[in-house]
Amino acid sequence: MALTWSLSLKEVKSINIYSDSRSALQALADPSNTSELVLEVKRIHELAMARRLVFLHWVKAHVGYLGNELADESAKEATKLDNVGWTWKKPRSRISKDLREVTLAMWQTRWTKTKAGLLSLCQMSN
Repeated sequence: MALTWSLSLKEVKSINIYSDSRSALQALADPSNTSELVLEVKRIHELAMARRLVFLHWVKAHVGYLGNELADESAKEATKLDNVGWTWKKPRSRISKDLREVTLAMWQTRWTKTKAGLLSLCQMSN
């Protein structure tokens, strides 16, 4: 949820997100993890990274970190709600457009930083 929220921030250059779920962070770091939920979070992370630096950190649970304690309390309260569903605030078309922009930006960065394919570009230009 913090990653999704970070997409709405306009003037922020970097974000630090803290989680007490080591297993969730390990799942995100595992390139072979094919869980739909993990893949969706990775897509949102890439989208957020195209706009700013996003750092994910692990913190130990239940040791008094104020932000983490507030998040735990909010999660506990949310379990008491009748409707705990997730809703997208952006239409699917906007998300698709954002993903296309991110993909193009990532490709452009890779293209600019690599020398591979440069000969092909020169030959095509002539």
